[in-house]
Amino acid sequence: MLFRSDFWRTPAYAATAARALAFVPPDASVAAQAAIVPHLSQRASIYMLTAEGKTADVEADVIVAAPAALSPWPFATDDALRAHVDGYRARGYRVVFDEQGWQVLRR
Repeated sequence: MLFRSDFWRTPAYAATAARALAFVPPDASVAAQAAIVPHLSQRASIYMLTAEGKTADVEADVIVAAPAALSPWPFATDDALRAHVDGYRARGYRVVFDEQGWQVLRR
């Protein structure tokens, strides 16, 4: 698998992901779905969105999710992750980026 050229292709969503992450201020705390967290590892305050809501993600300045593009884990389904993100909107977060399934919300 590692030796196949298609393994090393840039995913179709890479440009969208870069645009989405550009909406995250450098000093903001961020909560993101598991597949996005490694791409934010240079930040001081990063949290993983969890189905149980047990982490500090409930207090993060910025939420980043892409349920249509990436695995929703640890959520069971894309819809469960979408519902979790919708909960932030209900608590006053506003959408600052929404493109090809990627969303960035700010408090």
